[in-house]
Amino acid sequence: MPKRSGPAFLYLTTTGWKSGKPHEIEIWFTELDGRYYLISETGKQAHWVQNLRREPRVTFRVGRRTFRGMGSDRRCRGRAGAAGSGAAAVN
Repeated sequence: MPKRSGPAFLYLTTTGWKSGKPHEIEIWFTELDGRYYLISETGKQAHWVQNLRREPRVTFRVGRRTFRGMGSDRRCRGRAGAAGSGAAAVN
C-alpha cells in the first residue's frame, strides 16, 4: 500500500441537530477528484451523520485549508460486500 502524503485526518464541523451548536470531530478521510469521503464505523447512529442528514452544510479543515461544503449520506459496499453508511463532504 502506498504511503499517504499530506494530512491523515480532517476536522469536520457539523451543526448539532438538537442544540444548533457547531460540533467538530477529527476523522480519517480519503480525497478523490476534489471530494472528501469519510466512513462512519457506526453507520447512521454516528452523531455527525445524524447532524449532516438534518443540516448538510458543513465546514472542514484539511491541513491548513478550510472548506465549506455540503455533506451527503451515502450507502457504500466494501470488497467483501459488507454494507455500511458513510458520508461525502463535498467542497
